[in-house]
Amino acid sequence: MALWFGACSIVLAFALVQPMNPNAQGPIRIGMCIYAAAVTAVILVLRAGTPGWFLYVQTAVAIVASLWIVYIAITPTGAVTSSINLIIVAAYMGWWMPRVVALAFMLYASLGLLLVYAWGERLPTLLVPWLVVSAASICLLLAFGTLVAHMKRQLVTDPLTGLLNRSGMVSLVDHRGEASRAVTPRALMVIDLDQFKAINDREGHLAGDRTLVSFGAALRSVIRPTDIAFRTGGDEFVLILPQTDTAGAEALAARLRTTISLEWSYGLTDWAPGEDFDAAVARADHLMYEQKADRAMRRGAS
Repeated sequence: MALWFGACSIVLAFALVQPMNPNAQGPIRIGMCIYAAAVTAVILVLRAGTPGWFLYVQTAVAIVASLWIVYIAITPTGAVTSSINLIIVAAYMGWWMPRVVALAFMLYASLGLLLVYAWGERLPTLLVPWLVVSAASICLLLAFGTLVAHMKRQLVTDPLTGLLNRSGMVSLVDHRGEASRAVTPRALMVIDLDQFKAINDREGHLAGDRTLVSFGAALRSVIRPTDIAFRTGGDEFVLILPQTDTAGAEALAARLRTTISLEWSYGLTDWAPGEDFDAAVARADHLMYEQKADRAMRRGAS
C-alpha cells in the first residue's frame, strides 16, 4: 500500500505541474497529493505495526478517490480509462485482504462506479464498460486470492504427508496461543519413527517417503477434527490434543498402534494453560527419547 499511495502521490504531483485538463480542480488534487504522501509516510514508519483498520480505511478512501476521478473526466473515454484504477484496487485487495472483505469492498466499488456513470449522465452508453470493469476486477480479485491461499497452504503444509509443517505449527501456536491458554485438559504428544534411518539406508529414500506418507495417513485416520497434527521434520511428528487428558491420549496412541504396523515411540505430557509451548514440547521430546531408548534396549536383549 505504501508503494501504491506513493505512486499516486507522484502521479498527482505530475498532473498538477502538467495538467491535461486546465479546468481540473487544483485544490482538490493538491489535497489528494498531500494525503497520499502522508499515508505513504505513516505506513513506512509503522511498517508491520500498521493497524489493519488503517489499511481498510485507506482502501475505502482509494476507491472513493478513484470514483471521483471518473466523475470529473471530461469525456466518456476518459471516464472509462479512469475506471481502470478500480482494477488496480481489486488486485491489491485480492492479494492482501480476506476474500469476504475484499468482495464486500469490490461490491461497494462496482455499485459506486455505476452510480457515478449515472450521475454523469453516461448511462446506458457506458453500461458495457461498467460490466467489463466490474467483471475484470472481481475475476482478478478472486484469482489473486486463490493464488495467495495456495501459497499460504504450501508454506505451512508438509508436501509428503499433507500435515502442517514446522512453520505451520509455529504460526498456529502463535495465532491461537492467547485463545487456547485456558483450554484444559490439553495433551501434547511427540512421535518419532523407530528404525527410520535403517529403512532409508536399506530400501532407499523413496521407501522412506512412502513410510512417512503411510504414517501421516494413519495419524489423520485416528485424530479428531479438533486435534492438530504436524510433521516437524524428518520422522518426527507432534500432536496437539485439546480437551484430552493423558488417558485419552494414551487411548489414541493405542488406536494408532493398531492402524499401522510401523514401530514408533512417543512422549506424552499435559500442556498446562499458560505454559510455554516449547517447554511442553521439550518435556514430551525427552519422554519420547526415554521410550525409544527403552524399546531399543528390549530389542537388543531379545
